[in-house]
Amino acid sequence: MPFTISDYFSTIFPGRVQKIAVNAGLGCPNRDGTLGTGGCIYCNNTSFNPSYAHAGGSITEQLDKGVKFFSRRGKPYGYLPYFQSYTNTYGETDRLISLYEEALAFPGAVGIVIATRPDCLKEDLLDWFEGRFGFKAPGGHPYLLVEIGVESTEDRTLDAIGRGHDFKCSVSAVESLHSRGIAGGAHVILGLPGESEEEHGDHHRHGKRQDDLNEGAEGSGTVSQSKARNDRLSASKKALAIEYLLSVIFFVSFRMISIKSFFP
Repeated sequence: MPFTISDYFSTIFPGRVQKIAVNAGLGCPNRDGTLGTGGCIYCNNTSFNPSYAHAGGSITEQLDKGVKFFSRRGKPYGYLPYFQSYTNTYGETDRLISLYEEALAFPGAVGIVIATRPDCLKEDLLDWFEGRFGFKAPGGHPYLLVEIGVESTEDRTLDAIGRGHDFKCSVSAVESLHSRGIAGGAHVILGLPGESEEEHGDHHRHGKRQDDLNEGAEGSGTVSQSKARNDRLSASKKALAIEYLLSVIFFVSFRMISIKSFFP
């Protein structure tokens, strides 16, 4: 059976956790003119933004609405506020930290998930991550997952879709997270125009070369969760080996993108 992100979270937390997307109203260097305008060729955040997550509301207000939205699924062990829209490490560091801390203060929050670009991880923010969630964090610290938009391991594809960075940049971002004890995930788009099935396999092989990173991040997590996590880790060790692309958590973001949408 496939090893999903839910399966991974079951190795970290003793019960089901619910991700709740929030829109922090942050920008992107590929939209504001720093790298480009208009975003990547497929960029359309409204296509996946839930109805309750709008930049006009505070993080707390959006989380309140998100909890109500998911209430039909029953009460989870905890919540993971998910900074999903655009580039969520792009901006003034103090403002970013304030947004993260507001999410962490939400009742039932056991950590946060931050989606970003590989070229938008500043050193001062990485240092804060390490002190708050990583190797330098105190016992009982909350969980952090940083989702990196890798999209492809082929530089020609990254250029064609207007990403504004190369694959080496993604490797560097993941290594920076790992060196600080921060869990990282990778979004990859399979089926981009011009890529062959063999190149899809290359995406996986690049990840397999980084399997040693899995070992270092197994120690990351809260002290209160460590026993439950360690019990599950031994059972899931083989499953973890199939995780995709470059870091502790490799999960593929499948997006339906037509050839026509790239070449109108």
